[in-house]
Amino acid sequence: MLDREWYESDQGYNDEFNPFAHISQEYVDKREKQMEQTRQKPRLTLKQQQIKKENEMWENNRLARS
Repeated sequence: MLDREWYESDQGYNDEFNPFAHISQEYVDKREKQMEQTRQKPRLTLKQQQIKKENEMWENNRLARS
């Protein structure tokens, strides 16, 4: 009987079991603002990433030899 109720349910979504039902709008707005700021940070280009990687390898080599 329990199996039938489980599989006949509406994909398990309802307001009783919604984990996001009690989150305040202030919190949502704050998190969206934080995510937007994260997206606006400049990212390294492939060339910059390669230069950084080579520089770190060189520094590690110098530390190992000293």
